[in-house]
Amino acid sequence: IDSSAVCYGDLNVKGGKVYINGTVSGEVEIEAEYVEINGIINNDAKINTGKLVISDLATITGDLEHSDKDLDMDSITIRGKSDFRKFHTRDHGTFKAHFKFFLVSLIFGIVWFYLFPKSFNKTGNTLKDHTGNVAAWGLLYLLAVPILAIIAMILIITIPFTVIYLAIYGLFIFMGQFVLANWIGNLISTKFPSYDKWLLPFISGLLMIHILINIPVIRGFTMLTWIFLGTATIWYNIFNNRERKPKLQPVEIAESKDTIQIKK
Repeated sequence: IDSSAVCYGDLNVKGGKVYINGTVSGEVEIEAEYVEINGIINNDAKINTGKLVISDLATITGDLEHSDKDLDMDSITIRGKSDFRKFHTRDHGTFKAHFKFFLVSLIFGIVWFYLFPKSFNKTGNTLKDHTGNVAAWGLLYLLAVPILAIIAMILIITIPFTVIYLAIYGLFIFMGQFVLANWIGNLISTKFPSYDKWLLPFISGLLMIHILINIPVIRGFTMLTWIFLGTATIWYNIFNNRERKPKLQPVEIAESKDTIQIKK
């Protein structure tokens, strides 16, 4: 972080060597081999490192938690408390966390496949055959549902229902990835028919989605597609794609001599 840079939010860093020469307004959490601070941290700082260097030009207005036993505190400006401790930093953004999320998603997808195979297999085809209608539902889902939830929260009596409503909202967002995975899997199986075995297309599609959401350049577009099309497909199937039994029309049968005799 250059001396002219300013970070107005929290700073969560993992790396080999970290240099903070600018200003950070939010909380700082760092896990690195070497950390050097020459700037200003206007909040608390948690630094897990083998070597921590804080120059006499640096200022930390909050508390400092660090793991360097040899840190010289004589020339450091710290307005809060300074404690030596070993702590565990959050694993957001690590390969381990992403793999756990993929594994949980895969388990939920397999459970859905075995419990409700018909609806599971239907999702990918719905997105392919009714893309325009699904997109309209996705727009309604993104805009209307949060607004209705906010309005419902105003009335105290409806708060419990709103909590349940938002829980279902979040669950459906989570399930939206399975729709995209099925759609991608269908594309793969169309190109490679021999690959269409068990859940291999679905697993490949799910793996591709989780790779895309970890690429910074296209992460936002992937998540928007996930919610805008994937989640909306589930709602579309529930409300607009039910199978309807055809009505039976009465058939007039001409009477024969035998039927007339039976009536008599």
